[in-house]
Amino acid sequence: MYLALTLGKELLALPSLQMGKELPNHSGDTETPELLRDLLIAQLAIAGLSNDEIGKIAKCNRNRIADIAKHIRAAQRRAAEQ
Repeated sequence: MYLALTLGKELLALPSLQMGKELPNHSGDTETPELLRDLLIAQLAIAGLSNDEIGKIAKCNRNRIADIAKHIRAAQRRAAEQ
């Protein structure tokens, strides 16, 4: 997650994160990778990336990204108002 925050948009240039490549699931456990993907989406939203940019990195449904990112952005707006 730290890498995503420090590099931001430069992550899109990494060959392993290009569109069309699925993230490998090496274990039979599906909950852990999905939780990590949700955390990645949240961290990228905090870093200020757009939903399209997050989708290129996280490789998941755009609705899922929008659902997670809207909570992050709403919290950021509330914090800015105070």
